[in-house]
Amino acid sequence: MVRSEVCCRRVASQFAARNPDPLVVVDDERPIAFALATGSGVIVASSGLLRLLSGPQRAAVLAHEQHTSRRIINASGPWPGSL
Repeated sequence: MVRSEVCCRRVASQFAARNPDPLVVVDDERPIAFALATGSGVIVASSGLLRLLSGPQRAAVLAHEQHTSRRIINASGPWPGSL
């Protein structure tokens, strides 16, 4: 994981802690989407990703990340690649 992505994940995690919305959009031109490994069910997507994909593609990415967030909540140990 590159340094800027680690920073993006930390900022998104801090924002999500104060925001009840399950989708956090960060202003970043790179196409990025991930589920926070906090057990909160929060999904983070970049504005670049949302602009790049069509409606059905966005729905598929968000559904995938929602599934991932459920796996994080149900995982008994650390999730691979999580902070």
